[in-house]
Amino acid sequence: MNLIAKCKSMINKDAGNINDSRGLLVLIRVMMLVWVPYDLIMAVYCLIRHFYGYSGIFFGMMFFYGMILVLSYRLRTGVCLDAIIWVTIIATIFLTRGFGWRCSFQNMAYVTFLMLWYDSGRSIHQKVLRSALMAVGICLISFFTPF
Repeated sequence: MNLIAKCKSMINKDAGNINDSRGLLVLIRVMMLVWVPYDLIMAVYCLIRHFYGYSGIFFGMMFFYGMILVLSYRLRTGVCLDAIIWVTIIATIFLTRGFGWRCSFQNMAYVTFLMLWYDSGRSIHQKVLRSALMAVGICLISFFTPF
């Protein structure tokens, strides 16, 4: 079996719970496989530029996203999504505050917002409530971050 087929089977592996959304699970795994290398590249860039605190944030994100990827095979999809949302919102606050809006770190929060609505295991009420909380978080970022 070649490498691409192994990666595809790893991404498409079933969840531990039969009630979990398979589409969301695949989306989470693909996003984590994209975001972990991105965070590594950004962490190294910040180290080179002597932004050690921000490098630590990227290494932390890389660690947590890697753990979420590994745990996506054992935990419920909703738990993984909640962890992604928390890590992303917290990192977005620090990164947008430090680098400004032109670097577009807030777009990661928008992606998690869309992932939330992709979750078929949550009720509309839960999605609206969590979306409102995420919108408040993004508004707080905009109030306390210079453009």
